Amino acid sequence: MGIRDSLAEISSRGEWEKREDTDVFCKTFSFTEIFPVFQGHFPGKPVLPAVVQCIMAEMTLEEMRNKSYRTEKIVQGKFLLPVVPPCLVQCIVASDAPWAKARLFVEEKEVARIEWVYYETEENI
Repeated sequence: MGIRDSLAEISSRGEWEKREDTDVFCKTFSFTEIFPVFQGHFPGKPVLPAVVQCIMAEMTLEEMRNKSYRTEKIVQGKFLLPVVPPCLVQCIVASDAPWAKARLFVEEKEVARIEWVYYETEENI
């Protein structure tokens, strides 16, 4: 099972909302120590990798629009605090195609900011 598949499993158990009259989406992901990436990043001191946080933002946008996207480039990524399990990560995504911005929070503390350019794919999500 790949990272996107594992995240999809976590994502399907989470909650999401579309902020009223905006193109802003919010999704909550729940992580425990058994999430596969924690086994290698880092053994004994698990930290959620930055690449997984970027994938979470992309998946939030996909799920809210029911379309498949791929990242063309990460314009900026700031990873402010380590994300360690167990935790709930709130991912807030704002989009003005083809640009998107995400802010990730754990316990109301901002842990990451990501800005990226994306494009729609023909794949089904």
